[in-house]
Order: sequence, then C-alpha cells, then structure tokens
Amino acid sequence: MRASYFCSFRPGRISGPSNSVTLLARQLEETFDVKASIFTTDKSVVKSFSINGAEILPFSEFKVHQCDFAVLAGLYDLNVFRAARRLKATGVPYILSPRSNLMRASFSKSRVKKTIALASYSGYVIRNAAALHFLSESERINSYNPHARYFVSRNGVDLSFLESGENTISCDTKYIDREKVILYIGRYDIHHKGLDLLITAIVKCQAVLREEGWKLKMYGPNSGVGFLHTSKLVAELGISDLVELNGTIIGLDKFSALFNARLFIHSSRYEGQPQAVIEAMSMGCVPIVTAGTNMLEHIKSHDLGWCAEGSSNTLAEKICSAIMSTRIDQLSRSCVGYARSNFAWPIAAREFMKGVQQFGFKNADVQNRN
Repeated sequence: MRASYFCSFRPGRISGPSNSVTLLARQLEETFDVKASIFTTDKSVVKSFSINGAEILPFSEFKVHQCDFAVLAGLYDLNVFRAARRLKATGVPYILSPRSNLMRASFSKSRVKKTIALASYSGYVIRNAAALHFLSESERINSYNPHARYFVSRNGVDLSFLESGENTISCDTKYIDREKVILYIGRYDIHHKGLDLLITAIVKCQAVLREEGWKLKMYGPNSGVGFLHTSKLVAELGISDLVELNGTIIGLDKFSALFNARLFIHSSRYEGQPQAVIEAMSMGCVPIVTAGTNMLEHIKSHDLGWCAEGSSNTLAEKICSAIMSTRIDQLSRSCVGYARSNFAWPIAAREFMKGVQQFGFKNADVQNRN
C-alpha cells in the first residue's frame, strides 16, 4: 500500500504538524508496510531535504498515480487545494487533517480571510475529503465540522533517541536536580499561542518568581514579527530578568532542555493536540496549560499538572501554584508514565489505520506486522 503525505515542511524548521506527520508516516510504514512519499506544500522549496530521517520532496514532484490514498495536513494552503483537486480528479481518496484550523477559536484571527477561503478553495478540500482526521475528541467538538465522516486518532511521541549512542540524557537524574525553569517551546505567535496572556501572567506573579528563583525560557523561530513583538513586550514590562528569549531548539537539544526543566507551559488559545506538551510530559516536565490546548482530558482528568482558563489572571494563579507545589516530583513521574504509555507512536498509528480502514479505502485491509 502506498500513501502520499502533504504538509508545509521547510528546511531547518520543525513545527508540530511537520514533526508529527513525518513520524506518523514512518510508523505506518514500520507497522503496516504503508510506503510513504512525503511532499511539502511550501512553494519556496525546490529540492528535497530530510526531517526525522524522512525524505521531504518538493510539491512539483508529486505524481498522483503513485499512491493509494493521501493525507493532507493543513487547510488554508493553495498547494493543499491543488493536491486535493488532482487526487479527486483521479479517484484517489484523501484524509484531511485540519490541525486546529477548523476550531471555532481559530476564527478570532483572520476571520474574513478564512471565511473567504472556506467559501472557495478550502471548502473544496473539506467537501471532497473521504474523512476528516481530528487529533482529539476535544478538537472535534470545538471545531466547525460540516463533514459527516471523521475519525479521531492521537499524536505520539518519539523517544527512540533514548536508546541511541548519541543520547546524553541521564534518566537517573532526580527531579530535584532540575533547574527552576518554566519552559515554552513553540512559535512566537502572539494571538494563536497566547503569548500576550503568558507574558501578562509573568508580570502578575513576578514577585513570587523572583523570590523563589524561577525563570521562563522561551524557544522558537526568532526571525518573524512575533519574536520582535514578544521581545519588545518583555522589555517594556520590565521582566527581562525573568524571561529569556531564544531561537529554535530541535532534536536531542530540545529533549535535553525538557528533561532539565521543572515545568512546561502552553498558553494557546486553540490547538489540535500539541505535540510539545506530550513531549514535555514524556520527559517528566510537568505541564501548565490553558483550556485551548485541548489537553484537559488528559492533564486535568488524570491530575498530571495545572489547567487554566483563557485569561492571564488564571494563568498567573496556576504558575504561582505550580512553583510553590510540593507535589511536582510525584507529578513528574506520573507524567512520564502516562505520556509514554498513552502517546506511543504504535498506538497512534493503529488508531489512524483503523480510521483509514473504516472508510473502505482501496487496499486498506493491511495487517499489523508487529
């Protein structure tokens, strides 16, 4: 069986969707022998490159007759539309994974542009999909879903590096040895990632942070307007001593940072299912999240961290509660056990393939090889 995957991949940059799409493709090939061809919808890419050991091909190299089904990740993308149109014309079914782009909260940003897109090219992609793929039940419930056909399958976390010779992370390190750091890893997108809420929350609890010796360390692409806006905001509010802004961190460096920090924060207004939070939990970095992250069904229900409503006041309260807590060591161990047993890629791949089989895809009656 052959599958083609489409996402906005870019050399030197790994986003949540690009990371999870490549890892899903790899696991489906390993478990179900689904041969993968992965294409970037980024029009600036003209030659192949690699992410997570997978070859990423320019969109121009896509040949529709070379796949039995396709997975389209994203929505407001003209090359996603072009792929959907070519697949539809040749009778090849495709799964659309909107990756939070249909969530109601997402329309608080660029509402007019998104409405126009949904009435035209993005609407075409949705209407002609064999099914929609949501990362969580919360994402589905909180999304505009004009499609009767859908399935839910989770994200996963890849910890294969722990068994490699390049691993320098000592799994014997006790929680008490970790730095008094609240970690943020993601784009410097003020609205989507709720960085205005996060920075304001830091201001509100700055006295406690200074007294207890804590710091917020942020990592993400530092070449855009969002990074400059965040830097300006931090300086103007007088919290430069509490907030450290850094560029992108990936691979082993990222997991090492997660392993050495005590807390991880995700203040998004909307998400499908943030892989960054799952990765943090798998390293024992206890999460503080907003309701918009769609992780409450895991974190709140299983007492794995702190969950705030979408305001700077409640976020500040949770930050203060977390840094003063005497339970973080226990929560850290619980996070590791929960993430590694519930978000393993083999589990995610089986859920995804079950969804594919549910809609009667040609040649989808593949067998689990493991």
